[in-house]
Amino acid sequence: DDPRDAGQMPRRSRIGDRRVVVNDLPEDCTKGELVWVFSEYGAVTHVHLIHRRGAEKCSARIRFQSAFAARTAVEALDGQYKIRYDAPGPIR
Repeated sequence: DDPRDAGQMPRRSRIGDRRVVVNDLPEDCTKGELVWVFSEYGAVTHVHLIHRRGAEKCSARIRFQSAFAARTAVEALDGQYKIRYDAPGPIR
């Protein structure tokens, strides 16, 4: 069973072991901002920002030292946390 099907994990947040994909970030979001926010949930070992031409938002792939940290971050932040006050909406 996929835990996302039971409503336990939002579909737009994908976790692959220790990796998290974060969407709906402001286009000028920095790696430093992401490390600062996500390291509250565990050691962040890698951040890759994904910018698309002409898009107002960007995405990121974040890798944690542990799968537990990745799950905890998603549960705490997904759909609830704005990366900064001027962000258009919460991260997903």
